[in-house]
Amino acid sequence: MQSKTKKPAFPGEVILSAEQAQPFLDQIPEKNPACTFCGASLKGQPIRGYTHDGGWPVEGYEKLLWLYIKCPKCKYDYAIWKLGVPRSFNPKEVKN
Repeated sequence: MQSKTKKPAFPGEVILSAEQAQPFLDQIPEKNPACTFCGASLKGQPIRGYTHDGGWPVEGYEKLLWLYIKCPKCKYDYAIWKLGVPRSFNPKEVKN
């Protein structure tokens, strides 16, 4: 579920690959989340992140990343916990 434009908005920002993002997307209870400010769909938008001590472990990164989805219309950054991903979620502990 990635958007067509995949470029970091600022130095240090990363965009998760589909494989990195999927465990987090699977944790979002609403399968078609919408922006509470403008109503735009957040579905298909990439998960973005940056290094943050309070973030989540992500495959391929040594440090924790703060993860969020940017609204394509109003540009609000939704931390993934606001979309239902538990702060305690660790995708490295998920059994396939």
